[in-house]
Amino acid sequence: MKQCSGIVYEKLIRTCKYFYSVERFLAIKDYTDDEGLGYFYPWGKQYSTLLLEKMAKENNQKIWFTGKLGLSYVDNEFIDYIWRCDITELFLDRHELYTTEFSKITKNLKRLNMTKARIYFLSKDGVHLIRTSEGDILAMITQLVEFY
Repeated sequence: MKQCSGIVYEKLIRTCKYFYSVERFLAIKDYTDDEGLGYFYPWGKQYSTLLLEKMAKENNQKIWFTGKLGLSYVDNEFIDYIWRCDITELFLDRHELYTTEFSKITKNLKRLNMTKARIYFLSKDGVHLIRTSEGDILAMITQLVEFY
């Protein structure tokens, strides 16, 4: 499944439930969290990010984001449920992440929009949080085309 795209995975689980029983992932394309409410393709309905996290917890599922991802005010525990993140566009609104969490969701990123978002890393002593600069962010995402 590592070589499979999110779209192919969705087609596989629609035609044969075997793939879903073997690999329990929620493949979600173009997810946007708008202050707690999110919209994603599989059921065509609105779900809160907390409900999505609860579904992942209770059903022992991981989340696979593709396309675009927009997050605002999301608990950082939500990042732990992401199995794979093939997004090309990320919008962070008033969000705070560690560099480890940030790098987990930015592997294939082409566009990044950060509004009052902050990325932190731990100091060498492991005690203090240091806010990353824009230069640090650009160095982390070498394939980035747009940053605003």
